[in-house]
Amino acid sequence: MIFGYVTESNIYTSFTEQKEMISRYTEKYSLGNVRFVKIPKEKTILSYSMKENDTFIISDVSLLGARFEDIMHAVKLLSERRVKIISIKENLIIDAFSPHLLEENIDTCLKLYKGIFSLRNTQIQRNLLTRGKSRGRPVGTGKVGLDEKITEIKSLLSRGTRVSEIADMLGICRGTLYMFIKRRKLKV
Repeated sequence: MIFGYVTESNIYTSFTEQKEMISRYTEKYSLGNVRFVKIPKEKTILSYSMKENDTFIISDVSLLGARFEDIMHAVKLLSERRVKIISIKENLIIDAFSPHLLEENIDTCLKLYKGIFSLRNTQIQRNLLTRGKSRGRPVGTGKVGLDEKITEIKSLLSRGTRVSEIADMLGICRGTLYMFIKRRKLKV
């Protein structure tokens, strides 16, 4: 049987969007009828009984857990039950045999890890925009800001000041200053 799992507690995708994604996916790949299961906030996907060879479709990996460890635990339990997992956003299909193959398992783990952090980052960026916060590096802290301070940097280097101390004074990363020095061919 094919189950589409949806929840109202998913902060990344609305309940309606989840249902639509799953419906479009099953229609696109001609998977047949889908039985939708709504997961209450206090329950997890693992609390539902699944039979061997069931297919389990979710919109994104956040439905498996909030932390990487939770997701891996869910994947392990579902694969032991021989349940196929399909995560639409991450384009993942995990069948009962995948976790037993080392290379596939590592690749799957990385995709799951990347997926959950990508979703979290998207939500963080949305929250920043709604609060009117600017995103990205502040203006003037890039290479242009250092070009304006090149005489100061040369002076400090000639006096024997360590690069890490100069970086602290300028409020930049030591690696950034090293790259600037290398590109401008300054003497350390």
